[in-house]
Amino acid sequence: MSGGKTTTIGGVTLNIQYMIIWAVLLGLTLFEVVIPEVGISRTAGVLALISVAIAKTYLVAWFYMHLIDERPILVLVASAPFIFSVFLTVGLFPWPR
Repeated sequence: MSGGKTTTIGGVTLNIQYMIIWAVLLGLTLFEVVIPEVGISRTAGVLALISVAIAKTYLVAWFYMHLIDERPILVLVASAPFIFSVFLTVGLFPWPR
């Protein structure tokens, strides 16, 4: 991230965008903790947890790993393990017979 708004608190300079993303990640983590406690079906809970994990992965990769500033080919290379894991998850899912 080049540039961006910053603020200084107690002599420490903080990037506002990083703090917002951190707060969103914290909120998603708290949501992940609450999902199993809510009275929803197991399938809906698993799908919700997987969706939240994908969203958190995207945020970390895009902002903290600085993929937002990279060329598309590098983003594709960095996304390869994620794409592979999607194929493994679908392939190993216990589909009903």
